[in-house]
Amino acid sequence: GSGKYQHQHKLQIESSVEMGSTLSSDLLCLATYSECDAVTNEGAGAKYLLAGGVDGRIHRWTIQNNKFSNAGVISAHNGRLNAMAVCIGMNVLVSVGND
Repeated sequence: GSGKYQHQHKLQIESSVEMGSTLSSDLLCLATYSECDAVTNEGAGAKYLLAGGVDGRIHRWTIQNNKFSNAGVISAHNGRLNAMAVCIGMNVLVSVGND
């Protein structure tokens, strides 16, 4: 379509024996959040994209100047990760899995 959004990046996620997961990394859910500036309480801090999938891992990328950089991965669930949400007020990421 001719909408205002355009595809910008393709991010590849690989299975990792070190992370205890060798399943497919098909993504099931996404979340974003921005760190706030401690003085102004505005979104002047880092921006992140989070992704979760069938292997139970949560992947994180930093977003700066429309570029994505891998910021780590954690093994969060034994099995698929069904949903996640960031609660800035409580400084937590909540995830729901089949375990």
